[in-house]
Amino acid sequence: MKEIQSIHVSHLQNMEFVTLMRETISDTEKNSAALLTENAPLKRMIDELKAETDVFETATKNPSANPMSKELTELDRLRDTAFRRFGRHLAFFELAETDTETRAYTALEPLWKKHRDTPGLNQKQQTGATDNFLNDTEKSPFAEAIIALGMQPAIESIRLTNNNYRTAHEDRRAQAAEEEVGRSKELRRSLNEKYGFFCNYVWTMANALPADENWDKLLTHINVIRKNYANLISRRRAASKKPDGTAVETPENPEQEQPLPPENE
Repeated sequence: MKEIQSIHVSHLQNMEFVTLMRETISDTEKNSAALLTENAPLKRMIDELKAETDVFETATKNPSANPMSKELTELDRLRDTAFRRFGRHLAFFELAETDTETRAYTALEPLWKKHRDTPGLNQKQQTGATDNFLNDTEKSPFAEAIIALGMQPAIESIRLTNNNYRTAHEDRRAQAAEEEVGRSKELRRSLNEKYGFFCNYVWTMANALPADENWDKLLTHINVIRKNYANLISRRRAASKKPDGTAVETPENPEQEQPLPPENE
């Protein structure tokens, strides 16, 4: 079975993400003209990617953006990272060796599944949804489970970053900025989903029609591009390691897992 190159697209900065889209679109139009002519779904996906990339690039490069947009974007990123850190910490205990940790994990897993998509919400919704999550963690059996797993620092980090965003938002100047930041976040999530569907479609067709070298060729070109950006992310992560060798937290965007084949991350 043919595979598709793994890449954490959420680790790309906005302009890197735009360039990934541009290269994918350009390469497909240049090297797969026959498929675009014969296959209507593929043509529609490329047209949608092109249109949404234009809109997203304009939104993220707006020269007249409110000066508080950058501050809110950073505060929102820190809040998203704190929330995802809780999930990663919890996942560590899936293979717990003690009964106490196993029971605590079992108690917290439904709570995490209920709230784990919170970072993908727009800013106004996310602040309230995070408050709801924090309120739930103070109830039994969740509060006891958090103590059992030593996850109080993760909870406090979520509380602190959410309150920091709330404080900044109370500034009148932040109102317009929040709209810009929220729109950019939603546009990226939508574009990321369409890119995922595009890659998934090509991967499916390449495996379903192994005798058609056009699909195999397109998948190969997509993989080359994805490999280049995966290497970029790896190099940046290596360059950002702390003096003690530990990694610096990698900024993540909404995230979102791409709806891609199992081989992808």
